[in-house]
Amino acid sequence: MYCMSKMALIIAVVPISLLMVLSFFVLLSIGKAQTKGLKIFGLVVATLLWLAVATIILGGVYGLAKSGNKKCMMQKKMMMQGAQRMSGMQPEQKAGKGINE
Repeated sequence: MYCMSKMALIIAVVPISLLMVLSFFVLLSIGKAQTKGLKIFGLVVATLLWLAVATIILGGVYGLAKSGNKKCMMQKKMMMQGAQRMSGMQPEQKAGKGINE
């Protein structure tokens, strides 16, 4: 089972790939541009897109490194407690013992 932080990294692939495709087409149009000013503007836009991709990647790595497995373990613990509550067991009850025992 994946934690939300790991799932967020997987979901981050979508904006990264979209920004990289967009920067590819910007660079492709730079090659067809005839004015120097338009070429410089295209390079600036492509550089900003690459910086956005780098920010997303580094933010994901930082978030994963900062939260680590602590967040995952906390989520699993909360899910187990929620499952126990839904099944009718109280946290202080042990498995196999009823309320009246």
